[in-house]
Amino acid sequence: MRQLASISLDLDNQWSYMRAQGVPGWESFPTYIPVVIPDILRIADQLRMRLTIFVVGQDAAIPANTAALNQILTAGHDIGNHSFMHEPWMHETPIADITAELTKTQDAIERATGYRTTSFRGPGFAVSKDLLGVLQGMGYVYDASVFPTFLGSFLRQAALKGVNVPAAQKTDVEFGQWTDGFRTLKPHLWQLDRGEILEIPVTTMPLLRIPIHLTYLHFLAEKSEWLAKFYLGLALTLCQIFRVEPSILLHSLDFIASDRAPELRNFPGMGHDTEAKSARTIGYLQQIQKRFTLVQLTEYAALVKTRQLKSQRLR
Repeated sequence: MRQLASISLDLDNQWSYMRAQGVPGWESFPTYIPVVIPDILRIADQLRMRLTIFVVGQDAAIPANTAALNQILTAGHDIGNHSFMHEPWMHETPIADITAELTKTQDAIERATGYRTTSFRGPGFAVSKDLLGVLQGMGYVYDASVFPTFLGSFLRQAALKGVNVPAAQKTDVEFGQWTDGFRTLKPHLWQLDRGEILEIPVTTMPLLRIPIHLTYLHFLAEKSEWLAKFYLGLALTLCQIFRVEPSILLHSLDFIASDRAPELRNFPGMGHDTEAKSARTIGYLQQIQKRFTLVQLTEYAALVKTRQLKSQRLR
């Protein structure tokens, strides 16, 4: 039997990337969701794959996005909670604020789509004991925020460059530690004070623990198409050798380029041609499908919960 691989997508919107780059105008919440969702769903249908799509609450609250978000469910995919304002420091805020952020997002998604989500991925891979405890208390089935890489600190600081971080968090935000690279790549249970919650880490390359998001592949492809394909092939081979069932992470930017989102033209890997970029995304996904059976992340969570999983505490 072929190894499984799970797949999900973070639907980070145009305004959140503009904010990350310090581009003026993000406060009006410009959106490309109505444009990019049909392309995502078309490609998913072409490849016969179902996605778990993590939605930001602010986007669910914008009426212009409602029809596109409902298309996700109609097409057979499911929706997860990705926080309300996509603030990578949310895990460092008081428990009451974390609860409000999660509840507000959950309610916005339900009002827009009628769907009650029980899955979460933190913005910027935010994770903490308090955050996990709130998720467990709210009845969430799984978290998918752990990012086992030695580069976490660098990557998170780069992501927050130019962002107006609230004064209360300027000195307190943790940007991850290099020791995160030693965390397990395999699903496990977080042992909390009041129970457990399933964790499905975002897969990084076994041994080297460097990212394998498709976003990084697009960045590499701008330097060398061959290098990007080799990089992915090496990661998949190592996953097979070490019996890691990869959790494949997509982003909305894997399906759109600067010809449709000119405000993001300076973002790494954006390129100039959406059609060419989408074709490259299809190629990467087909490369994965040749080696693994791709399943929706929420479906995968239901499967692994039936296994004997290791339990650990977050330090």
